[in-house]
Amino acid sequence: MHQRLNSTTHNFFPLFLPNLIVEDPPMAYRNADSRNVSWPVASSQTDATLGEHISALRMQMDAVRAKTEALDAKSAALQQELAAVAHQKAGCQTEMTKLERELRIALEKVPHIISRLPPEILCEIFHWTLLSEEDYTRRVNGRNVLVAPWRLCRVNGHWRAVARADPHLWSRIVINCDQIWHEDSVQYVPCIPPLEYPLGALQTQLSLSRAASISVEFHLDAASSDQHFQYLTDLLNLLIAECHRWVQLIIGEQGIPEISVFNLLSQVHGRLDQLRHLQVDEWGSGSWPLALRDAFAVAPNLQEVSLPYFLRIHRDHPSSYISLDYRQLTTLHMSVGQSLVLELLSALQNVVDLTLVLEWNHQESITGSMSNLITLPRLRRITLDLDTDPTQYLVTPNLESLQLSDYGIEHIPPFIRRSACQLQSLKITFASKNKGWLAAVIDILRVSPDLSHLELDLDPESSEKRYLYLLTRLLSALTLTHAPSDICAKLTTFEFYIWDDDTTRQFGDALCGMLESRWNTPVHQRCLRRVRMPEACYEVALWERLEALRLDGLDIEEFFTDDLSDDEDSDDESE
Repeated sequence: MHQRLNSTTHNFFPLFLPNLIVEDPPMAYRNADSRNVSWPVASSQTDATLGEHISALRMQMDAVRAKTEALDAKSAALQQELAAVAHQKAGCQTEMTKLERELRIALEKVPHIISRLPPEILCEIFHWTLLSEEDYTRRVNGRNVLVAPWRLCRVNGHWRAVARADPHLWSRIVINCDQIWHEDSVQYVPCIPPLEYPLGALQTQLSLSRAASISVEFHLDAASSDQHFQYLTDLLNLLIAECHRWVQLIIGEQGIPEISVFNLLSQVHGRLDQLRHLQVDEWGSGSWPLALRDAFAVAPNLQEVSLPYFLRIHRDHPSSYISLDYRQLTTLHMSVGQSLVLELLSALQNVVDLTLVLEWNHQESITGSMSNLITLPRLRRITLDLDTDPTQYLVTPNLESLQLSDYGIEHIPPFIRRSACQLQSLKITFASKNKGWLAAVIDILRVSPDLSHLELDLDPESSEKRYLYLLTRLLSALTLTHAPSDICAKLTTFEFYIWDDDTTRQFGDALCGMLESRWNTPVHQRCLRRVRMPEACYEVALWERLEALRLDGLDIEEFFTDDLSDDEDSDDESE
């Protein structure tokens, strides 16, 4: 038994525990009766199964080991390939940096899109720049030349070629020898024409304008005119040589020079073939040089004339005015003596826009007969600032806009009825103490059912309190009751100007009531759209009513009367 166990142990354990040392069994086991011990007997079938399993595992391990070795070899190859790719990538990045640098250099050489615009579009843009109020200047030997596209020519060669090729870009010539703003001293200083307007620059501009029609604007200051008379004479002579190309002439003279350079304009008589617009902004002497009386008498295309108020030919000739063919004018703004009003109106058969200011002379008066009415068939807009109203002698069937003071306002309702015109806009300035103006204004409004714009301007020099009371009554009359007797039901814009901050409650209530009656109606019946009024001291309840209208959509614009008066004062100072 011992011998068999020993052999079995030696055969079995090395199979699983090859490092196990098998010793002889203890003495007790040796002496034991083999018949009393039950020893396990190894199965030959189990040994065969385990051997096969172990062999299979060893084969799988060999296969995995071979696959791992193959993958290691492949990984090493990929590592080498990745290193090669990284090297190639670094080379590409270097090349890309080089190409980007070359591209930037190439793009810098490509003209900007503006420079590649077609000349027609570029010229259109150039013309819009000249419409700006800014002065486009160029330094010519340290001198400034105004209102010419000199600066545009300095951008690049393409722009310069395009600008020089278009004569219309050079067709506006402005010479302002009035005081100029000095940036360093921050003040206005006298103009020095030879420095600001070199003859060579003017000659160049006239040359570049070729045969195009030109617009000329020439303003002089008495000091500059006296000190630089010869130089200004040379400038004006250059322009006069091209007077056959003038389409617009704007001139003005501040102060009273010893000898007016503008006397040279007598040379243009009979040569103004293209002139359409004549404007005299200011004339310090108040009298037009006698030598210029007939300068513009022959201008077959002249249509628009604007002359300063109180401009006479000469103080010794109070009834003499600039000789013009008034029959061809469509726009006329000028002052006129009472004795010549009807004579002037009779000649304005083609006028569309007319502004007349009365030159007061106690020795003159309007003389005419109601049997000889003057019909102006094309007149659409008229502004009258006359102490005597000439509308009683007029018939204007197509009149749309009327602006006047309250002098002679009682003649306006018969004038509108007689003309049978459809008045659209009315502005009345209250400056007199005409006691019947409220009834006259209401009468005007009644005979103007299609009126859409109403503007009431209270002159600050008039009696504030009295007119505020009458204006309150007028607002009450304008309140709609949706009855046939309503006044100006189609009114869309209402503006009024008062200069008294201490308004009354009655005035505020009448204003709010009028606005509410025109706004708080069905939308399809609502006509009022905009209200412009001064900021005044209304009570809180009235402000709440105005604010409710504003929040509901009514356009209410308020302005400060102090700001408005400051603006007018600054305008007066500049004049």
